[in-house]
Amino acid sequence: MRGYRVSAVIILALLACISTGTIVAQTSLAGVNGLVTDSSGAVVPGAEVSLRNVDTNQTRVVLSNDVGLYSFPSVPAGNYTLTAEMHGFSKFQTNLTLRVGQDATVNVRLTVGEAAFEVTVADSTPVVEASTSTLYDVKESDRIKSLPLNGRSIVTLFSLTPGVSREQNTTQVNGLQQGNVQFLADGVSIEDKYLGDFTRVSPAMEGIQEFRVEALNSSAQYSKPATISYLTRSGTNSIRGSAFETYRSNGLLARSPLSTKAQDKLIRHEFGGAVGGPVVLPKIYNGRDKTFFFFTYEGLRLTQRYGFLTGSPSEALRNGDFSNYIPQGEDTLFTIYDPLTSRLNPETGLYIRDPFPNNRIPADRISNLARKALSRYPMPNLPNAPLTQNLEVRLPTGTNEDKFTAKGDHQAGNDTFTVTFTFVDQVKLDAKGGATTEIMYNTATARTYQGTFANTHTFSPNLVNEFRLGFTRPTSRRGPASKDPKITDFLGLPNVTGDSGWPTMDPVDQYGDDEWGVFWDDDNPQTAPQLFTTWVDNLSLIKGRHSFKAGVQFRTMAVNSDERGQPRGNYEFGPEWTGLGDENGNLIWGTGSGFASFLLGYNTWGTLRSDKGFFYHRQNDLGVYFQDDWRVSPRLTLNLGLRYEYYTRYRDLRDQIATYDPASKALVLTGPVDQAFSVNPAAVKAYQATGVVFKTASEAGLQAP
Repeated sequence: MRGYRVSAVIILALLACISTGTIVAQTSLAGVNGLVTDSSGAVVPGAEVSLRNVDTNQTRVVLSNDVGLYSFPSVPAGNYTLTAEMHGFSKFQTNLTLRVGQDATVNVRLTVGEAAFEVTVADSTPVVEASTSTLYDVKESDRIKSLPLNGRSIVTLFSLTPGVSREQNTTQVNGLQQGNVQFLADGVSIEDKYLGDFTRVSPAMEGIQEFRVEALNSSAQYSKPATISYLTRSGTNSIRGSAFETYRSNGLLARSPLSTKAQDKLIRHEFGGAVGGPVVLPKIYNGRDKTFFFFTYEGLRLTQRYGFLTGSPSEALRNGDFSNYIPQGEDTLFTIYDPLTSRLNPETGLYIRDPFPNNRIPADRISNLARKALSRYPMPNLPNAPLTQNLEVRLPTGTNEDKFTAKGDHQAGNDTFTVTFTFVDQVKLDAKGGATTEIMYNTATARTYQGTFANTHTFSPNLVNEFRLGFTRPTSRRGPASKDPKITDFLGLPNVTGDSGWPTMDPVDQYGDDEWGVFWDDDNPQTAPQLFTTWVDNLSLIKGRHSFKAGVQFRTMAVNSDERGQPRGNYEFGPEWTGLGDENGNLIWGTGSGFASFLLGYNTWGTLRSDKGFFYHRQNDLGVYFQDDWRVSPRLTLNLGLRYEYYTRYRDLRDQIATYDPASKALVLTGPVDQAFSVNPAAVKAYQATGVVFKTASEAGLQAP
């Protein structure tokens, strides 16, 4: 049977809705549509309908068509005044607020009268969108500021929408698997396809105009079942600004009267501001009504104390005295054997050893490695505590973060141009891996650049094109906080790469579990520069009762990752060296200790990686779609859509990606040729049940490519 690969996604939606539809591009814009009638309910063709942005004074004008419909596609979100006029009728006027991605329906009823008379409706913002069945949630700027959020990161908004959850840097919507959520910033993808989530672009909360989660029944223009997007704020004709500062510390928190421990240290300081308005250069340029700017900055200074309980060898154990050594969870004294006394028992044919006298390792047998490493490891500070819970660790950690966003908008005739640039710089000091001392710290730096260029061109009141180009450039580096490459020299261990930081030295018990959890290394050196680009073009056409839209989206992914493992070395010390084995070669229970083997300097195994190569991950994807919102009657709209998606193979520039094939028992590289079209076998079976027949090229007698 011929195999198939899923590389095409076809979406066909037939949904019953009320009123007409205006197609909105990539959720960064909005739309207004409606039906113009007279007091008897008859449609009014040729009525002049205008939509004016209250903040920027930008105005668009259309005429209702021969069936009385009007539409304003691809409109920036904001506050608007909608006006309708027709000879022989009184003027109609209403105010409304358009949210990001909203498809608002505002029907106009004209009454017979003189033009001097005006019928004003206070607010026509629709509570329910009747022209689409999409389920979404929008939070505007004022609401975001008033929410009691813990911190000022955009990710704190995710879980405020029903059905959305975020755990371990993964976002899920209505139970969808990882990678089924699309993330947009000003209409451009900021999705990290490598990790299946969004890139580290979290703009200042002060600069977010609206935040939107689209969770169900998306149109064909979207590549994922769910979409999370935000729109940055733009300037207006009025100069406006704001500043904020928040401070939180453990000194301001009430302490439980039953607590006997000191509170963990916490100092969280957030500050920033925003300013925007028209671009005005006295005697040079007056940008009112056409050119605007907006700038935001946000800073974070966070200091905490990292606290947990762990184990530390007692002074007696550090000196080799195991005379009272009963491991945690056991009730028997364990015997420590001298590996230098190993010999063959002529009677049993098994190797035997002699225990250390009095279960004590002589001082001259303790290795320099153990002595030097233990000199850097803290002593127990909780008396009468179990061996694995006798050390309370409290180490400081911190995060410094700065966020900048600049945005410019310009109106020139039938064109609107928008440029947005965001820069996020973050430095974190962390105690990764249960570090018990600051020499095991690591630092993580992340710098992200994100930019968007957008152009909306109005060919006619019924034909609008939107073009967007964007990029996201996240670069992360992490590794040991210590920059001293001589730590391994101090311990007497090799360091062929010259990397700084603490090596991994891990004493384990006979079950392979950490005996103490000591000497875990700081983080492995890693560098990951990435680049994601997006090109989007959408064309909207209103024709009679139909709102047509077609578009294309092309995205590229380039992820260069350098994961060098543990270049300072990884050494495990098991109890086999200081225990006894049975006839099957298994360790006899009650004998040996991984920590005793560590004191002697006998490791069970070790690795030392010296490779410094990069992996160059690449993948592109292309999506094209066609959407038709067909208003069959004033109370019925059909949303019809078709989408095709093509993903190139996931590859490495040097063909370093392979998978193991159990059938051939060999590693198989990714194919050299991308397949532009294939059919899902499940879809084939579904259509065959309706009488449609599918054949391969060879089955049809054609020459296969």
